[in-house]
Amino acid sequence: GPPPRTALDRSPRKIKCFPMMNPQEQSLNITPEDNLACQSIEVFEATPDIIAEYTRSQTGSLKTVVPKQVGLRCLHCSRIPQSAPDSLSMGAYKMAFPASLASMADCVRLVADNHLVSCSVAPPEIQVACQRALTKRRQEYGTEGRNLAFSGDDNDRTRATLIDFCVEFCQQMGIAN
Repeated sequence: GPPPRTALDRSPRKIKCFPMMNPQEQSLNITPEDNLACQSIEVFEATPDIIAEYTRSQTGSLKTVVPKQVGLRCLHCSRIPQSAPDSLSMGAYKMAFPASLASMADCVRLVADNHLVSCSVAPPEIQVACQRALTKRRQEYGTEGRNLAFSGDDNDRTRATLIDFCVEFCQQMGIAN
């Protein structure tokens, strides 16, 4: 399997965050598009400032987020200061907060389908790969009242492998429900 992952700096003064997958890593079990999405997403621990930014960027019903909750966010635009003119226009889905470890896979595809496809800071090959995966799901499974991130038999298999990858990642990093 992949080498054990190490967190960046886990000191109490710094925000705890690390990439789901380093660019040179690849999992043979998940799709190439899911590999690219995982390479473009970092796992972080919510702080009051991050919660405030998330709250400002959301519309409609808002999921409650608490300090120290695990979140996922776009690695490419996460370093843009909140005060930057483009910060809020980068989209409501640049970060997501899974309800459980098993729902991390849903959040990976939520960020990929709704943010990485158009992130102005992400490399074009990431945008193209995420758009290709989304288009394939739309063509194969339609859009009527379905969760495009996970629809159909083949996607059930790819979903299961992505869930396994996410759960294994969390176990390696010491992240618990």
